[in-house]
Amino acid sequence: MEWLIERNLVCPSTGAAFAVISSYRNLRIILWYKSHYFLRPGGEVIVSDLGIVVNGNIRDISLLHAFPFNDNLWQTFEKSLDCPGNKDPALHHCDRKDTCHFDMCPYGVHVHAI
Repeated sequence: MEWLIERNLVCPSTGAAFAVISSYRNLRIILWYKSHYFLRPGGEVIVSDLGIVVNGNIRDISLLHAFPFNDNLWQTFEKSLDCPGNKDPALHHCDRKDTCHFDMCPYGVHVHAI
């Protein structure tokens, strides 16, 4: 089944991310996942026997949970997840670099030394 990525959020304190995906039949799901690849709005997801395919490429994504979309729940995520990139994806400075659990910033601001 093909899905369109509508929205995304990240949680720097856990290193997890969330994405809202919708099917062509207007079924909407929230994915809770961990990955070094981030699902971006406008992208396409296909779940197959090979794994999770994003924009034509198999991606290493650990799906933690999937549940039906609920606008109130998504708004709670938006308010409680403390990544400044969730509100401003084009930001150039992050004041949470020292506490962020992502090796690579989902919004491209910083990279941790490995």
